[in-house]
Amino acid sequence: VKELESFAQSSGEKDRGLGAPQRWQRRNRRGQPGAAQVSQLESWDLPFWRARLRRHRLGAAAEDEALQPYLPLTGVLKGLFNLLSRLFGVAVVPATDRGEAPLWHRSVRFYRVVDLKTRASIAGFYLDPFRSERKRDSGGDFWA
Repeated sequence: VKELESFAQSSGEKDRGLGAPQRWQRRNRRGQPGAAQVSQLESWDLPFWRARLRRHRLGAAAEDEALQPYLPLTGVLKGLFNLLSRLFGVAVVPATDRGEAPLWHRSVRFYRVVDLKTRASIAGFYLDPFRSERKRDSGGDFWA
């Protein structure tokens, strides 16, 4: 964690011209902690490590609990689906047949996107809004 915190800050004059991945690599070559876990940090790794650091500092449960009273999932989804309906003329409906799409966790949901004019199903998507120790940790939150 200390390595990630120092990674988020600049590391001195000789590193100022380098981007974050290059600073990480330079520190790892110096034998700093974390070198064994991550040999090379790429730009696409940054969101993952930022989320990890944030989760370490705040705690995942504390972060989720702080937002729950203000953003209940059912209300957020209802507002989002209504907005999609008005903007694009589609309805987002939950799948009625559990066999329609395989689900990997009981909190995962599958939705169909239906054109309001033709009533044809034009797309489908999974929504996996909750963190779980069993699920793969991607470092992101609330990905659909």
